[in-house]
Amino acid sequence: MELLEIQKLPTAENSAVHLHPSDNVAIARVPLAPGQTLRVEGNEFVAKTAVPAGHKVALMRIEPGEYVYRYGQRIGRASRAIEPGEHIHTHNVSYEEMEFAYEFPETDKPFPAPPTPRNSSHRAF
Repeated sequence: MELLEIQKLPTAENSAVHLHPSDNVAIARVPLAPGQTLRVEGNEFVAKTAVPAGHKVALMRIEPGEYVYRYGQRIGRASRAIEPGEHIHTHNVSYEEMEFAYEFPETDKPFPAPPTPRNSSHRAF
């Protein structure tokens, strides 16, 4: 979606923004009303519930326990089945502490060499 698209009046195509190809949600650019038709990435669906601007709307069915993805990152798990077009928020997503597997180097790593100048005739002022 281009910036010019966002400046236009809301349409089925530009009312929700899909941020990352792996996301199962889109972000409402404007408030969405129940029954409003949306088209995201060529898929058409209807808003089932009101969705405030800036909030998430489901692009597909998300089963209980499945991850919800935004910006290609897991942001929580569905606490119940979520239908396409439903508002996604704390009422249907459980946010949990993420566990990270940190790895620390066994030895020190040297600093990288400074970059070489691209053009030796260029002088800094």
